[in-house]
Amino acid sequence: KDSVFLPVKSGDKIVGLSVVMTDQENTCDLLKANREPKASKWVQLQLYELNDAQLLYPEKGDFSVGSGYTLANGKHAYGRFHVRDENCTDKDASADTESGLIKVTNVQPQDKGTLNATWDITFGSDQVKGSFNANYCDVDWTQVNLHCE
Repeated sequence: KDSVFLPVKSGDKIVGLSVVMTDQENTCDLLKANREPKASKWVQLQLYELNDAQLLYPEKGDFSVGSGYTLANGKHAYGRFHVRDENCTDKDASADTESGLIKVTNVQPQDKGTLNATWDITFGSDQVKGSFNANYCDVDWTQVNLHCE
């Protein structure tokens, strides 16, 4: 239903982007309130770029998807698909990214900005292909601490 992207900051500098896709409405408001509704589905992806162990602003381009954070130079991404039940338990259908590619064609981290991309990702044993258009959500991902309720 909804896709947003948030800056990941170190001080005042954007050093990464977090993309959140949910089956909920008003995802940005939920993130600002640190709320994760019961019986919900979420995809969360971290996009970042490294050069000589320094995090850079992640410009548009091809992000290689892996199962976690890597220190190799280049554009990288990792994430998780979450399925929460009525008791806020992470269901068996939840899975981490394993491999794939995210092609970001546009990124504007500003009021009314968007992030447009195509993706071909494997979550566990499931492959997901398609495109997404996420709206900018003005909250630093490092300040988000979701609580299921």
